[in-house]
Amino acid sequence: MNPFPGHPPGLGDRAPDIRLQWKDGEFVSLSFFWMQSPILLVFLRHFGCIFCRQQLGELRFSYGEIRRLGTEVVTVSLAGPQRTEAFCQDQGVAFPCLADPEGNGIELYADRPRAAWPRQDGRLRMATDPLDFEGLMAELSQDQAPWIGMPPTTIIGHVHLRVAGIDAAESFYQDVLGFDLVTRYGASASFLSTDGYHHHIGLNTWESAGAPPPPDHAAGLLHFSLNQEKTADLASLHSRALSQGLSAQWRGEDLLLKDPSGNVVLLLAAKA
Repeated sequence: MNPFPGHPPGLGDRAPDIRLQWKDGEFVSLSFFWMQSPILLVFLRHFGCIFCRQQLGELRFSYGEIRRLGTEVVTVSLAGPQRTEAFCQDQGVAFPCLADPEGNGIELYADRPRAAWPRQDGRLRMATDPLDFEGLMAELSQDQAPWIGMPPTTIIGHVHLRVAGIDAAESFYQDVLGFDLVTRYGASASFLSTDGYHHHIGLNTWESAGAPPPPDHAAGLLHFSLNQEKTADLASLHSRALSQGLSAQWRGEDLLLKDPSGNVVLLLAAKA
């Protein structure tokens, strides 16, 4: 459902009236808050993100002044409701902290030329840096055309997956699917790709270390798809997955695999 029929959301538009989980797993709509006052809606990517923590601290420090201006702060976390509530209590947050029960986030990005990718000690350097807001706004000011939606050439450039353990996940995406390890981010994240790309697959244990696979029909990511250049490759992938005790099922000509953490990968047969 498009909450903005006829045009995309813009600055000052009211957010869609989505329902999210709050205290004790109770669901609440955003309209519950905005019917009482304007709201400042803030998204927290994950609790391991240092800049998310800094932003939360700044909001906590400024909360009294924001309330005096007649505005409420509402945060939305991609973690589950129990973890979100416990984290906000630990941080001494007084404003509402809501949780997206599916935990899915979308990252919009455009690639720089490969020569501009930062490297350190011969490896690609991955970092979580503050958003260059002024630079982003300067780019937007150069294009006065109204925004009418994502360009038709937009693709999913990479996916970030929560896994229970880095070693087992790396083994699956390298040894079964054939991705190359690009770099690691400490002991809790790694990045893999093909053809020298910075990453097609990002793996991390920031919110999921040691977690069991999700039960069937649980909320969250259903699957992501990978295109195959040669349909014949799928037969060897099927055999390789079964030899390692992994779930592998045919869906017509396509192949459905599960990584050791329960993330589902749909391998699409090559188009004739």
